[in-house]
Amino acid sequence: MQGRRLIPRRGMIQWRPEGYTLKGVIEEGKTYRWSIQAIDTCFAGGAFVQEKTVGTGIASVPEIELSGLGVSIADGDAIPATSNNTDFGSVAVVGGTKSNIFTITNSGDETLNLTNTPRVTISGVNAENYTLTADAASSVTSGGTTSFVITFDPSEAGLLTATVIIANDDADENPYNFNIQGTGDNTFPEVRSISRVENSPTNADIVRFILAFTEPVNNVDINDFTLTKTGNPLPSGTITDISGSSGEFFTVTISSVSGDGTLRLDLNSTETGITDNAGNAIPNGYTDGQIYTIDNTFPTVHSINIANSSNTTLVEFAICFTEEVTGVDATDFTITTTGTVSGNIASITGSGFSFTVTVDNISGDGTLRLDLLDNDTIMDNVTNLLGGAGSQHYTSCQPYSSTKGTWTGTTDSDWNKTGNWSDGRVPTNEVNVTIANTANLPTVTISAAECKNLTIENGAMITIPAGNVLTVNGICTLIGTGNITASGGGMAILKGDVYKGSKKRLIIISPDGILIKSGILLP
Repeated sequence: MQGRRLIPRRGMIQWRPEGYTLKGVIEEGKTYRWSIQAIDTCFAGGAFVQEKTVGTGIASVPEIELSGLGVSIADGDAIPATSNNTDFGSVAVVGGTKSNIFTITNSGDETLNLTNTPRVTISGVNAENYTLTADAASSVTSGGTTSFVITFDPSEAGLLTATVIIANDDADENPYNFNIQGTGDNTFPEVRSISRVENSPTNADIVRFILAFTEPVNNVDINDFTLTKTGNPLPSGTITDISGSSGEFFTVTISSVSGDGTLRLDLNSTETGITDNAGNAIPNGYTDGQIYTIDNTFPTVHSINIANSSNTTLVEFAICFTEEVTGVDATDFTITTTGTVSGNIASITGSGFSFTVTVDNISGDGTLRLDLLDNDTIMDNVTNLLGGAGSQHYTSCQPYSSTKGTWTGTTDSDWNKTGNWSDGRVPTNEVNVTIANTANLPTVTISAAECKNLTIENGAMITIPAGNVLTVNGICTLIGTGNITASGGGMAILKGDVYKGSKKRLIIISPDGILIKSGILLP
């Protein structure tokens, strides 16, 4: 009670109460008396008495309040929300449950009684999906609280609703009702893709994969994966890190990668423990992800061979590498000669595995060989240096001979007579031969005739009768109707490719060559 003293001039003292509150049970029609003791020095010890007859009494009552997660839930609340636990969210239909706690508070002056058994009941169309797993106390003292737990265990997919009812002795909130809801989820998570982060092939010692699921998932760790490898021997690599344990996208790191072969990241098919937010477990593994090709082997030169030497002053060398390379230019090559022959590197064409080096302005007699000098400028697609670090030297397998023999047929048609050749010598395996269309065309008259590269001009022909053999150790070029005819057991052995004019028509792979026992017909 609050009041104020007034002291008039004549010294009379009046008490005028301006406002007060009486607590307790106040009955209507009763007169209540109270007194105030003065505390000032002038009136110390004096008592002032007030009497009042109450017209309307106010009784002490209980007052029920409800909350979830500390957020109030109004009586009659029809809109569930996750903020106050009335919305249980998505829960797996198979094996999933969600339990939410609710708190009853008595903010009144009298004890609150919950009058039903059980104290909390659940009704509604989908009530069977909700269970009261912990009931509230039967009474709550003034200022006290009690809690209860409802568990959502969906039996079907979709939105499932119910109403919570609490019977009590709060006169204006009995029963206390509010709606709850949850969603049954029977959609299982899956892996959408496992993709490379870095380029492939690669020689990096660390590579990464991006893992994408069809929805956010939880409980992901490196033990859920297997690194599948191919190669002989198998490449090395270890799963060392994953970015987080929950979400829709993850980055998986593979460290200590070495060797040659392939690496693929697979999700294990069992016992991963991965679930979506509703609790649905991932049902399958995944083995269809992208693959890294690991390449730590340096490229080498497979061969350097003569590709075409039909021109007397020009020769083309074919260079083949064991894998695709870049950085090939004229500084990578040198010409090695014997005798008086000379020539210049005119051009380099090609890419990937194969290149062609053209040497022109050839003059003199002797042999000309194209060699490759590795100066660490040639590398494969993942930057492995040709032959490894440091200088290497590759010698052509097939030197070019500048010594020429042209058929004249001056004496007769006998291959083995010196008088029938322009240089006065019967060809050997280092001599490039040209058969011109003359009156006397050559007939092979010995069992071991040889030449290096052979060119048969239009209208010319070589005849090989029974028992005789001509071995062409290099390229055979047929111009126009130029041809070789073998009969009666005679044969030609061709160890190099066969050209029809400037176009290659027959590729000889075997080092032993092929046998021609009749003739050659090329388109």
